[in-house]
Amino acid sequence: MAAGLDALRAAIEKWNAHDSDGYTSYYRPDVALHGFPEGVVDRATLGAFYESIWAGLPDARVTLEDAFASDDRVAAPLTVTGTHDGELMGVPATHRPVRFDVITILRFDDDGRVAERWNVTDLLGLLQQIGAVPAPA
Repeated sequence: MAAGLDALRAAIEKWNAHDSDGYTSYYRPDVALHGFPEGVVDRATLGAFYESIWAGLPDARVTLEDAFASDDRVAAPLTVTGTHDGELMGVPATHRPVRFDVITILRFDDDGRVAERWNVTDLLGLLQQIGAVPAPA
């Protein structure tokens, strides 16, 4: 599905520009989201969620590591990097660099917008990097 891969790449460009409206325009308003924090349930709340990430990591960037497409779905491992220069998930800025991995699966509708998304994020690793959770000894 070349269209899904193209949409993913274009959406990542908008994400890296911290363009919430541009990024979320790739999603249906009623998108079904799985693996996101409580309360992130549709396009509007997804945009607000990412705005909070950008506030905590003002230089946040996503790198597309690879992508696989089949029928109406695209799966992709992603890497997020940034510097914890603002409050993030209730943790005050530590000014530490962070890097964490995300694996996402997107299902596209006939109009080329994301109708459903499954997400797995290494939040434990992120929380350890910003000092919210102790790293293993």
